[in-house]
Amino acid sequence: MRQGNIPGARPGPRQYLPHAERVDTGIVTISGKYALTDAARDRLDARLLTHPWSVIPPSGCGMFIAPHEFTAPAAVAAAEVLPPGLLFDDTRSYVFWAFAAKRERFGTDLTEFTPAQLHATADRTTTGWAPELRHLVAGSDPAATTLIPIKTSLPIPRWTTTNVTLLGDAIHSMTPFAGIGANTALRDAQLLCRMLIAADRRERGLLEAVDSYEAAMTDYGFAAVRTALSTAERSLADGRLGRMMGKLVLRTAGAIPPMKRRMFADLGA
Repeated sequence: MRQGNIPGARPGPRQYLPHAERVDTGIVTISGKYALTDAARDRLDARLLTHPWSVIPPSGCGMFIAPHEFTAPAAVAAAEVLPPGLLFDDTRSYVFWAFAAKRERFGTDLTEFTPAQLHATADRTTTGWAPELRHLVAGSDPAATTLIPIKTSLPIPRWTTTNVTLLGDAIHSMTPFAGIGANTALRDAQLLCRMLIAADRRERGLLEAVDSYEAAMTDYGFAAVRTALSTAERSLADGRLGRMMGKLVLRTAGAIPPMKRRMFADLGA
């Protein structure tokens, strides 16, 4: 992106933002959506509608579940002519689920699978799970099933500050397993806002303010990236004891708010 004519900007030739490389983690998720019609809602375990859930089975895989409730009309006119599964986010309530595992667990390349084949794979790999979870997967719309490779950014050296900067996933995208990506982006926005206000008040120069933001942001942002990656690796580890201990810690933190706040204080939670 090119440098503009903003007061305080460093003069010079065309400037470009740094590029944070995103690499494959070897983890993929099969995600689906369970449409919350009146009848479907009655068939679903009510606990799955209360808040997001992380499911940690005995070994090697995991599932994230999140209800999405909307009060808007169930459909818009344009949606009536679209294929099933589209505009789910905008037209009706649903429960989102994502089954995650290392690629090798599936024993085949999923990239060429159709949505229906992905849905069948998720249904098969959750055989033996609790009936409530089995019904969630089996009752979802096969056409809305997707494959999502999990990637992570890599830390990069500091760059020369200009009047254009980055925040959120544009610089420190991370795996979703720690649940801290959005919080980290909001922390970026809050800090950058404070720095720009200080520059506007002539308390510091524009580039000095942006440089201060970038120094702090790259420090805590890439720390969050590392935390999210290690959380992903632990979540999908094969060790039964480690997974049991992880579940115990999370359940204890969820039951004791002061402990939870202390655990996640540095993660924007």
